[in-house]
Amino acid sequence: MTYQKLIGAVPGLQKLTGQDLPLRTAYRLSKMVRKENEELAFFRMKHEEIMKAEMEEEEKRRLFEELLCFEADWSPDPIRIPEDTNIRLSGSDIAALEGLVEITEEDHERDHDQRAE
Repeated sequence: MTYQKLIGAVPGLQKLTGQDLPLRTAYRLSKMVRKENEELAFFRMKHEEIMKAEMEEEEKRRLFEELLCFEADWSPDPIRIPEDTNIRLSGSDIAALEGLVEITEEDHERDHDQRAE
């Protein structure tokens, strides 16, 4: 997952962390946010190094763009949240959370699980 993706997911994750969720989901979310914050601390450190470096602004901009595209050393298992959970997210939040949060259709999953038995 790129740093650009992680940064883009921050607003949606902030909305989710403010919600009352089932304990297991809230716990997994808090662990995910903690790990994301560690990754973003590394990003901020590298960004600061670029900004303080003595080089042309164009070179700084190029290095920053490369940093945004850099793959973080973390690939989380998405948190599954049923679509009928009373959470308010925008379409852009959902798109930004792709790979971190999976919205599930409970009835479809229940039918699938029963057929598998």
